[in-house]
Amino acid sequence: MKKLIPLFLVLCSYQNAQAWWDPGHLLTAMIAYMQLDEQARTRVDELTTVLERDYPYVNHFIANGAWPDDLKAEGVHAYDTWHYTNIPYNWQGVPLPPKQKIDILWAIGESRSVLRSSRSREIEKARFLAFLVHLVGDIHQPLHSTSVHNNDMPAGNVGGNAFSLKGPWRNLHMLWDAAGGYLDDFNSINPYGEPKDALTPDEIEKYRQLALKLVREYPASEFSAIDELDPDFWALESHKLAVRYGYRAVNGKNDRGRNFYLEPGGEPSKMYLENAQEIARQRLVISGYRLGKILNQLFGEKEDLTEAAQEETAVLAVADQILEAINTKNPDLARPILLKNAVFYSIRNRKGKQVTSSQTAKQFLSSLKRGKDKYVERIWDAQTSIQGDVATVRAPYDFHVNGNFSHCGTDIFNLLKTSDGWKITSITYDVLTSECVPSPLGAVKNEK
Repeated sequence: MKKLIPLFLVLCSYQNAQAWWDPGHLLTAMIAYMQLDEQARTRVDELTTVLERDYPYVNHFIANGAWPDDLKAEGVHAYDTWHYTNIPYNWQGVPLPPKQKIDILWAIGESRSVLRSSRSREIEKARFLAFLVHLVGDIHQPLHSTSVHNNDMPAGNVGGNAFSLKGPWRNLHMLWDAAGGYLDDFNSINPYGEPKDALTPDEIEKYRQLALKLVREYPASEFSAIDELDPDFWALESHKLAVRYGYRAVNGKNDRGRNFYLEPGGEPSKMYLENAQEIARQRLVISGYRLGKILNQLFGEKEDLTEAAQEETAVLAVADQILEAINTKNPDLARPILLKNAVFYSIRNRKGKQVTSSQTAKQFLSSLKRGKDKYVERIWDAQTSIQGDVATVRAPYDFHVNGNFSHCGTDIFNLLKTSDGWKITSITYDVLTSECVPSPLGAVKNEK
């Protein structure tokens, strides 16, 4: 983890101005990027290239998500009030200060206006695209829409920054910026370097894999208000969650079995953090879905193509899930996405002769339980074709055993859409031990 203690000190001084530390913003952007139709994706890539000229570390669309917070690190504070709105949580009925006019709601509207305008220059569009990506993430962080007002703090608690804590986070706002610790494993990727480094292909792929995992866990169909694109609505959602899971969440039970709540100066319990992480995951995912819809509206071919983009995401998620089952040797992960009569075909060359073999779904599931070797199979540059209820995913792959390269080739996944979602009907792959092009994902851990 890079420069974590200095970051804490900086965050304390920002008060309410930052949400979802960089990993959260990059994740939201990746989920949105996966939803874009071809025209929208091409356009946001063009604008990212424009911003990259001045900020070389913005080398992929997802890096836009962190850029507005980087301005503050450079000493630019003109946009600080763009990152939040203060819906009062005021159970003691104290007199409230005037409502701030230039806030995140205003800034999201301004960003969309600049991106729609034919008069805006490319550099303006590039910068406001980055602001839009960032602010849609910010407003879905519950404490960025809420300020507690009471007799002790009639002016408000600056989004939880004045709610001190014991433990790894100095205050409640920081705890939620960190998604309750959910994204700690990503704190080594790009966020806190000074100066920042561009994202590597391997780092980008790690975010894509996490995004795929989360959209499998929380498909768009599970969110009843997924199509609600009014930022005022988002802010009210976040406010209610901040009250219920931030300020009024159960932190444990006392000796009499009664609930007690997290208080200023206290330490969040495992129960509190687990609930916070669950809410954070949901907010990160829904913000990505909604951002994708907005960008398709702004730049896409037409709005109804969003459904096609979601289908592509669902198909790719199945391909990634079968790989995760292989890498974790988990048949329970593979079984729900395989048809019972699915077949695996392999083609390899032995002593100059082509040898083919096949394996049933039952045999494949049984094989996952055998042996102690650790497998890592990776794909990249996946090409997807969907025709009605039939889909194909084609992608180069490499395969590693116990951290050592074994072979490479091409995976072809054939899928059928059923009443239970997309399922694999067959997988065909070739096995090559030479003429393998190095993966853009870089080396596998422990590989020499």
